[in-house]
Amino acid sequence: MIDRRLFLATATAALAAGPTVHAQTGSAAAWPNRPLRFVVGFSAGSTPDLIARTIGEPLTKLTGQPVVVEDKPGASGNIAADIVAKAKDDHTVGVMINLNLTIARLLLALPAPHGAHPDHPALRLAATVLGGGRTSRLQHTLVEEEQLCVWVSADLSEGMDASMLTVTAEVVPGVDPARVEARVFELLAELRTNPPGAEEIERCRQIAVADWVFGHEKVHQQALSVGLALALFDLEYLDLHLDRLLATGPERLLEVAERYLRPERGSVVGWSLPKS
Repeated sequence: MIDRRLFLATATAALAAGPTVHAQTGSAAAWPNRPLRFVVGFSAGSTPDLIARTIGEPLTKLTGQPVVVEDKPGASGNIAADIVAKAKDDHTVGVMINLNLTIARLLLALPAPHGAHPDHPALRLAATVLGGGRTSRLQHTLVEEEQLCVWVSADLSEGMDASMLTVTAEVVPGVDPARVEARVFELLAELRTNPPGAEEIERCRQIAVADWVFGHEKVHQQALSVGLALALFDLEYLDLHLDRLLATGPERLLEVAERYLRPERGSVVGWSLPKS
C-alpha cells in the first residue's frame, strides 16, 4: 500500500524501473485498498492505451491491487475526463496523454557527407547559422519576426557512411504549413545568396564551442564521445572536427551551403498534420 499523494511519483518510478520497484509505506495512510481504474480518453491500441497498460502492470505488483484499464474515446477526451471528474471512489485515475494533435510539425532532411568528410565541420557551422539559438536565421525569422513557428531548429548527424542535416519546426496553430515550408526553403536559399559576415560567423563559432563544452562536461559524456569516435572514426576525430569548424570562414561556409543546402536536388519533407 502507498500514500495516494505519492501515486504519480510511484507510477513514474514503476514505468522506468519495472517490477523491481518497491514502495516504502511507513505510517502513511493505506492507498489503494481496492482495484485501481485507469480511464483512457482514446481507443484500444492507441498510444495512451498502451502507456496506461504499461504503467498498470508494474503498479499491480507494486501496490498489490489490480489495475483495470477502461478506454472511453470520443469528444477529444472529454468523455473520459467527465467520468474521472464525477468518480467518487477515490480509485479512478484519468490517463489523458497530450499528443498535441492540433499542431503541425515539419521535418526536412537533406543528405550530408559522413562525419569524417572535410565538409562536415563547415556544414555543422552552417546548421548553427540556420538554427543555433534565438539569433539564428530560422529562429529569428520564423519565430521572432514573422511568428509562423513556435520553435525551429537545425541539426547535423555524424554518420560513418553518410549523415543528414535536418530542419524541424512546430507551426503556430492557424498558420498554413505550406507557407512555413516555402519560407524554410527560401531561408536556405538566402544562406547561399547572402552568406554570414565575420560577426555572424564568430557568434556561431562561440555557440558551437559552448555546445561542444556542454556536451563533454561530464565524465560519462567524454567517455561516450571517445568511444563513438574510436568506433566510427579515430581518436583524433573530436579535436580535428572542432578545429576545422573554428577555421571555417564565410567563403568556406558558402561553398558547403551551395553544395548541400539545395532541397531541390534531393531531400525528404515530412509533415505531422492535425486531424481535419
